[in-house]
Amino acid sequence: MKFLCVSDQIDPLIYSSSVKERYGDVDAVFCAGDLSMEYVDFIVDSLSKPTYFIFGNHDLSEYKYYKKTAFGDIPEVNYDKGSHFHGADYASNRTIKNKFLYFTAPNGKRTPLLIAGITGTLRYNKGQAQFTEAQMKRQLIAMIPSLLWNKIR
Repeated sequence: MKFLCVSDQIDPLIYSSSVKERYGDVDAVFCAGDLSMEYVDFIVDSLSKPTYFIFGNHDLSEYKYYKKTAFGDIPEVNYDKGSHFHGADYASNRTIKNKFLYFTAPNGKRTPLLIAGITGTLRYNKGQAQFTEAQMKRQLIAMIPSLLWNKIR
């Protein structure tokens, strides 16, 4: 499997009209860190590959549409109007089983790719998407049941 991983800055090799020729053979794209959603949109539109993203700690203009509320749910995004839908899957604080990408073990057993991520960084000035070590640990611990369930299956 081939993955394209981008983070923290716009790469002119990707943000170009020849991106499909350079990276059209990747199986999935992972966008992490401080990337504008316009850049993520460009990657999704140009490559038409499964794309997953998490926010970093600086470019957070659309974080409010994705962060969990006090009740644990993510606010509804109006997909009909396309106001904040970017064609990529938000991979923070959850596990995603990709239905199209599989690892093949030496014994021939195919296993779907499992994706998990956490948005943000350790707190350094009480900004958005910054968490104490205890908060970050709780986010990771909250993903354990789905990871264990995946292992059992």
